[in-house]
Amino acid sequence: MSFTPADFKYTSRTGELGRQLYPHQLRDDRYLAAIDYAIGYYEQMLGRARREFEAATLLEFFGDPKLARGLVACLSQTYRWHQPQLAEVLDQPTYAQLVERGLRNSADFRALLYAHANQTHGFILPSERWPAVSQLAAELGLTPSQFERVLYLDDEQEALLVRSAERPEPSAIVALYNFHSLETGLRNCRSLQLRLDGDINALAVSAHNLAQRYNLRYELSEPEDCIATFVTLTLHGAKDALGNWTRTGRRIARCALRLLAAHPNAASEGLIQVHMQGKNSLIKLAKRELTVLGGTARQQPDNLGDSWETTLEQQFSQAWSRLVSKSQNAGWRIRRDPVPFSLAHRLLVPDFIAQRGSERIPIFVPATEAMAASLAQRLVGQPKVLVVIAKSYQNLLRNCQVAKVMYQTTPDMLTVLAQLEQLTPAQAPLDRWSRLALRFDQAGFVAETELLEILECRNPVEISLALRGWREGTAQYVPNLGLFTPQKLRELGSMLGKAA
Repeated sequence: MSFTPADFKYTSRTGELGRQLYPHQLRDDRYLAAIDYAIGYYEQMLGRARREFEAATLLEFFGDPKLARGLVACLSQTYRWHQPQLAEVLDQPTYAQLVERGLRNSADFRALLYAHANQTHGFILPSERWPAVSQLAAELGLTPSQFERVLYLDDEQEALLVRSAERPEPSAIVALYNFHSLETGLRNCRSLQLRLDGDINALAVSAHNLAQRYNLRYELSEPEDCIATFVTLTLHGAKDALGNWTRTGRRIARCALRLLAAHPNAASEGLIQVHMQGKNSLIKLAKRELTVLGGTARQQPDNLGDSWETTLEQQFSQAWSRLVSKSQNAGWRIRRDPVPFSLAHRLLVPDFIAQRGSERIPIFVPATEAMAASLAQRLVGQPKVLVVIAKSYQNLLRNCQVAKVMYQTTPDMLTVLAQLEQLTPAQAPLDRWSRLALRFDQAGFVAETELLEILECRNPVEISLALRGWREGTAQYVPNLGLFTPQKLRELGSMLGKAA
């Protein structure tokens, strides 16, 4: 939830950078008493109809209409209006009887009253209304007052105030107001720039995955040197057909808040380019504002249940796993969430990394048109990468000199494998220890028959002698079975125990 532009309280100044907005923040305790009064008023009105609620009283009490409407919006997360249903105001036998007669809601009762009016001269005079209501109520087994109530039960003024959570503390409402005030700027932004400090690789991976999830174009600046501890992330919005930025602004806000929640205290400064009410402005985010956003975002319930991984990436992983299960992967392994790499002063985060021996091939799987367009802008030169892209997006990468795999519905893993082989230069035959390491790393287990062949041994005794000291602690040879990692050996022991 963010405030509407009409409820967004801020001050503005014009400086060297242009128009700058300062979202209003409640930084002291002077409003706590007023908010406590408002909460008390809501508590008194619980269970009462909306027509009895005097919203103007709250507006006058806070003095500032924008501030009052913003605080009321924050209170609405705890207090809400519930439209009562027919079954809630009538006893069960009466309700069941009415349902049998086809009277399930207020509209049905109004239709019944209109039909009664049409039996005479098409209308009911004020003096005739009460007798008509009494007659219809008697036919239905209701009192006239019950009939009057159910007649307009769906009117919004008949909604009842209910509380959906515990009574909030005034300080919690203040924190919520400060958060949504800043969030309003995010949801109306053209772009967001954040300086992120800490583990650059982890931050870059999170930024990439979240941008993928929310279909956003983004940029990551390259660290200035190898010991740099910060990176600059820029998230870009886009105008919709009506020239508004709020559609992508909502996604930018969601992406940024999840990033701040996942990496507390990582963001040290930020800059929002805002487009609101036809004007472009800037909002600077200092550490204090970013702490408000990040701290409150971590406490927000995540009702979306969304994943940082797209369906396409999941399909790619599953298809590759099937290829591996058939031993058709030619020694290649695919790893998810790889380490970012630098290209033309920008950090790129591939979706996968293909590994075989010392070879590393980044794989990009853009799931949306926006991600494909963003990738096309960042892939400069002739990088040794593989892009798996839908045919409908291939024109976006027509100027990129990279290896590509096109697909119509789902990627073909054999085609991906063929491209990986083309990207890998021909290598000299591996010696026996390299072949053993490759096979062992792939499966975590090498059967004794394979060991005899790879190590050119004649019996298990020679295998034991040959393996003495090889990967001590991480590989264990079991005569008549094979070579195991500790994990595979535990799995084998567990299986044998269950069989016994």
